[in-house]
Amino acid sequence: MTTATRAAGLALLLSLGLLAAACSSAKHTFEPPPSSTTTAPASAATTSTTGALSNGTDDASVLTRLQNVATAELVLYTDNQMVSASAATLTNVEPGVTYGQGLTPPTNPVEVNVAVSADAQYACLTGQSASGRVYVLVVGPPANVYEGFMALTVCDAAVVQHLKLVTG
Repeated sequence: MTTATRAAGLALLLSLGLLAAACSSAKHTFEPPPSSTTTAPASAATTSTTGALSNGTDDASVLTRLQNVATAELVLYTDNQMVSASAATLTNVEPGVTYGQGLTPPTNPVEVNVAVSADAQYACLTGQSASGRVYVLVVGPPANVYEGFMALTVCDAAVVQHLKLVTG
């Protein structure tokens, strides 16, 4: 791994670390924006009096896995100017994650589903906690990461218009 790749990965981890910290913070509960039409399933966790999700560890674990895969995709992009949906390729960079394919949120909370745009410039990462909450991170050029809370139907440059820029 090159020094530039390592620096880019560390910068992302620091930025995304703020995202994970916010997940467990009483000040931020990772609720979808009010304009979103996404609704949580009936089995979704309830919010405690402190504002944190009652099963925050599970949600935080999903976010951590997504952040790890986003870092792996950034390493691949830095080294090759393209991202990958290949479980074998991603496992070589980040072996601690179970990878699935596609845009549909995985039913297994320990899995991260990965889809890549036709031009291999965007990686769409989807995770779902046991409470049913969907988390999405999209990695796109030039090392930008976007977050969202809804299942995606397409992975391309246009999808980031509906997501929040986290780093870049």
